[in-house]
Amino acid sequence: MMETPLSYSCERRKEYVLDGNDCADAFFKCSETLAKLQAESKTEALYLARRYRTQLMYRKPDGSFSVFPRSKSSSWLTSYTAKVFAMANTLIRIDESIICVAIKWLIQNSQMAHGKFVESGNVFDKRIMSMPGSMAKAVSYLEGRLPSLTDSYAVAITSYALAVANKNKFRRDILFKFASSGLNHWPMANHLFTLEATAYALLALVKVKSTTMVYQALAEYWMDAQDNYDANSMDIDIKIAGHAETTSFRVNRENAMETRYTIYHIVSLYYKRPSSINTLNNCERFNITVVLEPVTQAEGANVYLLKIEILYKNKDTDAGMTIVDISHLTGYMPDLEDLNRLSSGRDKTIQMYLIDTSPSEKVSLIIYLDKVSHTVKDEIAFKIKQTMSVGVLQPAVISIYEYDEQGCSMQTKGPIQNSLRQDKACDAEAQIDYVYQVTMESYQDYKSTDIYKMRINKVIKEGPADIQPNNQLRQFIGYSHCREILNLKEGLSYLIMGTTKDILNTHNK
Repeated sequence: MMETPLSYSCERRKEYVLDGNDCADAFFKCSETLAKLQAESKTEALYLARRYRTQLMYRKPDGSFSVFPRSKSSSWLTSYTAKVFAMANTLIRIDESIICVAIKWLIQNSQMAHGKFVESGNVFDKRIMSMPGSMAKAVSYLEGRLPSLTDSYAVAITSYALAVANKNKFRRDILFKFASSGLNHWPMANHLFTLEATAYALLALVKVKSTTMVYQALAEYWMDAQDNYDANSMDIDIKIAGHAETTSFRVNRENAMETRYTIYHIVSLYYKRPSSINTLNNCERFNITVVLEPVTQAEGANVYLLKIEILYKNKDTDAGMTIVDISHLTGYMPDLEDLNRLSSGRDKTIQMYLIDTSPSEKVSLIIYLDKVSHTVKDEIAFKIKQTMSVGVLQPAVISIYEYDEQGCSMQTKGPIQNSLRQDKACDAEAQIDYVYQVTMESYQDYKSTDIYKMRINKVIKEGPADIQPNNQLRQFIGYSHCREILNLKEGLSYLIMGTTKDILNTHNK
């Protein structure tokens, strides 16, 4: 057998790799490979070896792979891992038996009699063991399914599979029916899926030697790339509306591959019940219902039951791996017993959870779901307990999104135009009780809480709890760590709005 530059030629090298990440560097030194590689290539080689070992942690005794150790074997993950291992075998030494056993498991446990592969752990027909027969049935199924597909991604990947298996099965007419008007890419709603669909389409065309179309797409790409390649440097200015400062970067050939980042604080926040427009724009894929119910009070600490109902808004299929992100639980902590109960046992509701507590005492909870139903609402319910007394209660932000999709949040964030603020104040559904134009006269620092004294200059909307407040002095409470971000200054005027439930009546002020 011909050895690749990174293959094993002594037992000591094999022991290095099996020992773990810390010995990967020693393995490459033994094989005298690192001396021949540049710094970037060394890093890539070490990364491949370590990621290979990490992926083996998800391998089951029967040769299949799963997302979580206690979850069922995944046909898709097993096939994808086998594919990547086969590709990586030209770069590092991969145990070929791992690839073969994974493919054998797919044939025995996931392929139906007519060739379709499904997510199942059962063996439908133990006679389906031969690779040629299995491929023929899969090709037959894909060939029959191709004319009924409705999106570019499915058509592109199916066309590539048929082109690889049998060039005579390739349907050029169907593939180009889903191409763009310029015939240079295969569009999808998600930009990442557009890139992947276009890649599979080009691979299919290369396979059947439709080189004219391939060269046209590649030529356009290189024309765009060369326009930027000749530039010596590029200045980037990042500015957000409402912020005075501007962050600037200069990118040239020497630092083009460096990672850069900047941080901007979002100040303006408002909450709105999702309307028909917002439902399409902000929560396009999921319906979310959040209910907070008081349970008991133990030793002066409040306890609430948080219920979250989720429904995937798709007529045909369930959502795949989904993440529920609950952030800014100021002063409250999720009940660990409830979360452990939800994530264990035969009837577990969630796959796993992570809790992060930041220095500002704002708790974030991330919940992983194996899937979300498109027919029946999935409910997640657990208690949250008060861990510290806070002067101002801030609402939590609950977001839900698929692993590779943008989030759907119950909170609107970002710069807000004055016209939107006016609409918000007058919106009957928003339940804004009072709107004042005020002037800040002074503030006092009380450790973790700031007291702002505001003079009400104009009553735009008078609430039921504060009668005739015009020209009166009122106190507004805020967090000390928000003082710099808010940047409220004495003598300046501000627009204040809120609800009656947020008003703390102290000596009628």
